[in-house]
Amino acid sequence: MYKVQLDGKSHSSTHSDRVRITIASLVEQPVISKSTDFHLYPQGQLLRLSCAAPKDYQARFFQLYRDGQPVLARTNVRDSAAEFTLVNTSMADAGVYSCNYRATVAGQEYNSSRSEGLLVEIA
Repeated sequence: MYKVQLDGKSHSSTHSDRVRITIASLVEQPVISKSTDFHLYPQGQLLRLSCAAPKDYQARFFQLYRDGQPVLARTNVRDSAAEFTLVNTSMADAGVYSCNYRATVAGQEYNSSRSEGLLVEIA
């Protein structure tokens, strides 16, 4: 609805139809990567994965997922990126990894969507 003054007279419109607005994500999707280009990781080794948020965001909390489930891993956060380290890898560590982060924008905290999936194979 709007109101306008024209030649000293007030005019207003009828109410418009309601519209639902949904904001899908206020922060950009992170990028996940491996520290090496191996396609197949040997069991018993370290596996390092990085999750990078855009540098413009103050991202302090990162979460790693394997096959959609949260993963506990040593985490080092620095400069809007996290490095996750899995030690003594086993066949159970194989899967599709993704990550997300929490960022503060204009004083409010927002969770990002998850990154694209990254396949990790263990032999």
